Amino acid sequence: MKNTIFFLKLICISCFTGICGLVQAQEQSKINQNLGNGTILKSYEDDHLFKKQKVYSVFSYQLAKAKDKIEKTKYFDGKKFNLLSYIEYLPDGRKRYQEYEYDQIDRIEQYHYDEAFKNLLLLEQIEDHKRFTYHWLFYDKDQILAEDIHYRIYGNNEFDYEGYTQYLKKSIGDEHMISVHNFDYDTIPEPAETYIFKFPTLTKETPILGQTRKSTYKMMKDYYLPVTFNSYVIDGRDVHFSYDEKGRIIAEIWLKNNTLEHKEEYSYSEDGKERIKQDYHMRGTQKSTKTTGRYDANNNLIFKQSIEYTGNPLSIETFEYKYDSEKNWTERKSYRQSVNNGIVGERILVNIEIREITYYSGTNKPRQFQLPPFPAQADAIRKTIPQLSFAKQERINAFDKVVESGNFEREITLKEAVAIDDFTPEFWKRVKLVYGNLDADADEEAVAVYETPILVDPGYKHCLAVYKKTDNGWRLWHQTTSPVLSTQAGGMMGNPFDGIAIKRKCIVINHFGGSRQKWNYTHRYRFQNNNWYVIGATINFGAPCDYFKTLDYNLVTGDILVDYATESCDENGFADATKREEKLKIKKALQLMDVFTPGENEIEIWGELWYY
Repeated sequence: MKNTIFFLKLICISCFTGICGLVQAQEQSKINQNLGNGTILKSYEDDHLFKKQKVYSVFSYQLAKAKDKIEKTKYFDGKKFNLLSYIEYLPDGRKRYQEYEYDQIDRIEQYHYDEAFKNLLLLEQIEDHKRFTYHWLFYDKDQILAEDIHYRIYGNNEFDYEGYTQYLKKSIGDEHMISVHNFDYDTIPEPAETYIFKFPTLTKETPILGQTRKSTYKMMKDYYLPVTFNSYVIDGRDVHFSYDEKGRIIAEIWLKNNTLEHKEEYSYSEDGKERIKQDYHMRGTQKSTKTTGRYDANNNLIFKQSIEYTGNPLSIETFEYKYDSEKNWTERKSYRQSVNNGIVGERILVNIEIREITYYSGTNKPRQFQLPPFPAQADAIRKTIPQLSFAKQERINAFDKVVESGNFEREITLKEAVAIDDFTPEFWKRVKLVYGNLDADADEEAVAVYETPILVDPGYKHCLAVYKKTDNGWRLWHQTTSPVLSTQAGGMMGNPFDGIAIKRKCIVINHFGGSRQKWNYTHRYRFQNNNWYVIGATINFGAPCDYFKTLDYNLVTGDILVDYATESCDENGFADATKREEKLKIKKALQLMDVFTPGENEIEIWGELWYY
């Protein structure tokens, strides 16, 4: 459907920012549709696809290909087509019901509105009739969006919270300021975005790094169109938009620190059927690619071609349509012609799309379905998440402050305590606690791992602490930061710490990390000769369809078991592997746990260095 509208900016240039501008007569609708709420925007996303006659339902099909795995099909003129979706609409163009298949999963969407079909109350999404996602919307007394909560419920009624958003409104005269507070699954509040509505202007401000810090929009031809973006993506970059008297964009200019960085210009034929976009490169000073689009009498794209700055023409895209009596297309054929050295190739059919459109009449009405009950778990979230989130953010802010100042304990200073909880220093977080026997006496010891405020590269240090039982509680036996990697040392996998255990009088520490190539470390530590030593390491490293290394090293005996496998995969993912195994003996002096860093110790095997 992407080619239906050649210049998306002409129709709704601001959709990509989360502000999409179709405006209803009621002021609250103008506001609700322009708060960047994904659920509301989704209900309107097909509004531009049809002429303004009242569309009741649409079956959408696409010409089938041999590799397609879609089960729902239909034949037109002897050709096989895949059913892409079935959608029902309200008379105003908003969605009511949708069925489609994505990623080989059958999906249903039901849009629940109030009795007057004014406000959207719930988007209910169903996957394979067993997984349910709910997006509930709540409004204030002025019918302005106030809350958004979404969660999942699985087959066994397992409740999975996904997010909660508050919209806090302040109105002074004809100005309405709405601050948007998002609380994701980790309950940490995101920086608030602010929307200021003062007709005909809308201003959006966000403190989020990597987004436009301030955006200004103006109501033109029933749309909020962007006028200025300040600090677009990066600080110091501003973008300015210009329009003609018909509300069509004519220029987009990027300035970085008030110096021209990029420019686009748009021009239109007198009848509006030809539209040209001219890009500029060399920091917006020289013409580059020019794209021409031509449209038919129903404003649908029939021709598109780009010409590079060298004058070299690129491929041609053309489209043919069949229309119904309401001037909505029911068939669209897409063609492509390659252009090599100025010679235009044969026109090749790329795709055929079919739409079976039914319109509202005296016999059909919007589909009816029952609004489900709002669950108690979700109601509890509405009441508690904001308070919990702000409290959590206060703790995070306090933690960041002490990290910056260095005003925190760098080790556990308490030597004895009644409970192990009492040993935890302020701003430290205990992430694991296990019990087991580590020495010759009969009592169990305890081993804890903490995240500390000690900043390193990358992340923060972990601390491992060992406690011995006493008559009155516990005594700190040993502590060290060496054997547990820092909190961000796992690469794109994040925190690599993957658990701790006590087995056969040894402390066993697991790590996991990597990106495409993953690694697993297991190291074993034992108390002997009045100190803690690393006595064993098991290392796995590699990636599917590439290679895998395994090293099992007993540092006490020097025995090593080495396994190296290569794996090549075909396009269907089937692997062909070769494998090499060998037992070796390399005796090295035992290392103290306090100076041992996992993954940074080398050993030469088969002429190359392996790390454990």
